Amino acid sequence: MPYFQPDQIKTIRQQWIPGVLQVLALAVIFFFVKDYTQPYVQILYGATFFVITAWTFIQSCDWPKLGIYAGVFAAAFATSYWVRSQLAFNAEYIYWHVLNGYLFIAVCILARQFLSDRRHFLKSGLLLWALMAIAGSTQLNYFTSVMNVPLSFGGNTFFLIVRLIFASVIGFSIPYVFHGQAFLIRNYLEIPGYKSLLKSKVLVTGKNTYLFLYPVLFMTTLGCATQLPTFAGIMNIVWESERFTFGTTGIIIVGAILGWFSVFCLVVAVVNLYLIRNVVTGRMLTIQQSNGLVYAMHFIPLLNIISVLIVSNGQQAHHTTKENAQYYLQRETSTLAHWIVILGIIFAVFGIIRVYLSYDSMFSGRMQSMYMHFGMGDPNELRIIKYTLLTIIAAYAIKVLGYFLLYNHRKAVFFIVTMNILLLALSFMEALPLALIFSIAALASLFVLLEIFHPALHDDDALLVATYDTE
Repeated sequence: MPYFQPDQIKTIRQQWIPGVLQVLALAVIFFFVKDYTQPYVQILYGATFFVITAWTFIQSCDWPKLGIYAGVFAAAFATSYWVRSQLAFNAEYIYWHVLNGYLFIAVCILARQFLSDRRHFLKSGLLLWALMAIAGSTQLNYFTSVMNVPLSFGGNTFFLIVRLIFASVIGFSIPYVFHGQAFLIRNYLEIPGYKSLLKSKVLVTGKNTYLFLYPVLFMTTLGCATQLPTFAGIMNIVWESERFTFGTTGIIIVGAILGWFSVFCLVVAVVNLYLIRNVVTGRMLTIQQSNGLVYAMHFIPLLNIISVLIVSNGQQAHHTTKENAQYYLQRETSTLAHWIVILGIIFAVFGIIRVYLSYDSMFSGRMQSMYMHFGMGDPNELRIIKYTLLTIIAAYAIKVLGYFLLYNHRKAVFFIVTMNILLLALSFMEALPLALIFSIAALASLFVLLEIFHPALHDDDALLVATYDTE
């Protein structure tokens, strides 16, 4: 694994242990816990989180550091639990509950990073905290805490079991995500030239590297996608709550914080999608796989399972970055490109027709007369609806033009993605959480379209040809 050091690889290989502990804890809570507010439930969550964050010290048998970290963790957990017990669970205090959880995670991660690497502990600690807390990766650990229905054999047992399986998969993956991101950050800050390594698309990528890095990056992106609607939901609760005690100033402060968190999530999503593109491309080049559909499915939940099975089981065909680079430049354009253009134009034209019919039915002369006669609708609201529909029609028309230009103009990719985001914003004006989730999908499509229609190597890859010949 050129991405990680030998001691880091050893730690990564042992993460199945805290992963299994996570799954066991989730199973105990699902089957035996009826009151999720009991102290032992929070202690169980805290214990699993402690094992994950302290595993480096446990693995190396560094008992002094483990003891110090355990003391800091216990103090932070006790303080957080006390604060939580003093706050009621309603909209008035939701902001403080979120802040309390973030501060607890921040103290634990900063303490861990200080004990692990004092040179960059502040940078690495804050960045890792932001990734794990704000971007949602560690918050997935508390996925089941909002499932206030214990598993039983009455009612929707099947769906409860599905939820248990889903939560178990997430719980098992959290230790890998945490240490993967921690090591990527540490190496980025400490190793000269590591940035060039991360930017490479032609690095010879083995099966183990791919099977570790891709899920870590994908789960982090998925965390961003789940956190964005959460922030929107919190803001909506704060806005609608009549009991909110901070008034207009408080709403502005909370809105500014949640807005910054949302921007950070989008940035993290873009960075991780960029790294997914590089890791997947490197692995596909290594096994001489050029199927565009296999590449594209890596960005689609559930379908990515198929692509992982195909790519992970491919036999290594190239052993140097030079071979990967030559194959990358010589391969033919994927047939997926033609299907993207054909289906894209069809759906865009269908969108124009559908929106035009809605516009025509709402704003025909007869309907306008009815609105005026019966006093239906505020004129300003009708005007907003009218211009919104016209804007949607224009966006679809630009998309059609963009698909025609897609083969020969790289900028057409950005026009299409921009129009997709605009259409999402206009189509889900009353459902912001959905718009935010689909915005991540639109950003993912950027890396799919660029790689399918306009593949290109960066200058750093020429350097890596001479630096990293084998994995």
